[in-house]
Amino acid sequence: MGRGLSELQRFILEKAATMEYVCYADICMEYYGWKPRHSVHRLPDGTLANAGRQLFSRKEIGEREYSRVMATISRSCKRLAFNRDLVTWVVGTYRHFSGVKITESGRIAVESFSRRIGE
Repeated sequence: MGRGLSELQRFILEKAATMEYVCYADICMEYYGWKPRHSVHRLPDGTLANAGRQLFSRKEIGEREYSRVMATISRSCKRLAFNRDLVTWVVGTYRHFSGVKITESGRIAVESFSRRIGE
């Protein structure tokens, strides 16, 4: 575990602490600033209602950039889940999407770096 969390990993954890789960589309919109092609609908808890829909244009973003960002998000989530046990994977059963849900260890980590910021 040697190193601390990356800026992206912190963002994912903080976002996951505020909703039932955070999907890759949330990260693309809020962290990377990608604009969706379609309107985004949210459930009362803030999660995406249309998480399984292809929200982003690979053509507009660029195939290489799209692939790079998806791989980066995937690696970050994998490290948070398997190396640190701070999140668990969430995969859509009826709608194709990927995301993460925060664990109790993840909540403790978020509280810990929130306290450090407040000091």
